[in-house]
Amino acid sequence: MSKSSKKAGKSPSKSEFVRAHPGISAPEVVRLAKEQGITLNDSLVYNVRSQQRKKVEKSGTTETPTPTSAAAAPAKQLAAKSPLEAQFRALVLRIGLDRSNELLEQLKTDIAA
Repeated sequence: MSKSSKKAGKSPSKSEFVRAHPGISAPEVVRLAKEQGITLNDSLVYNVRSQQRKKVEKSGTTETPTPTSAAAAPAKQLAAKSPLEAQFRALVLRIGLDRSNELLEQLKTDIAA
């Protein structure tokens, strides 16, 4: 069986998962991965990010390259524009969209008062 046919039905690799969550702390990435059935540890997160920084420094660009696999496409479409936005998105995923909307509506009411 060829390598490409093995990958066809699989989820993104551990490294791709880490790259798809650039603004989230390593322990939070590990927790999110665990929720999705992916086993990794803080060390892997730090190593992947270190390699990513080296690639960026070597290429001379200021942007972090994004994952290129088809499985990482949803994360690419929802990429955060800042670390705080990435944390917000992770929190929304953690507590759920309905509860997040309730909290945002409550915050809007509090701010308007």
